[in-house]
Amino acid sequence: MTPTQDDLHSESGATAPRRKTWRSPLKREIALALLLKLVLLMGIKTMFFSHPIGKQEAAQRLGAMIDGGRAPATPASLQLTDKTEQK
Repeated sequence: MTPTQDDLHSESGATAPRRKTWRSPLKREIALALLLKLVLLMGIKTMFFSHPIGKQEAAQRLGAMIDGGRAPATPASLQLTDKTEQK
């Protein structure tokens, strides 16, 4: 009896588990889903979190959101001095 190709691979042990690992459709689907999620997360990170902003810029953006975009985001002390100078 001559050894078959499967018998030769099963003796070495190194190539047989590697081949059978990706034969399962469930394992391939899970790996593909994880890879897709990783790509999407990296895309979202680069789009929305590309660079950190300074505290001053963050305060200005927060002030603009609180005011609803109606007034410029300046500190209250500056707004009072501007109003008194206009009179």
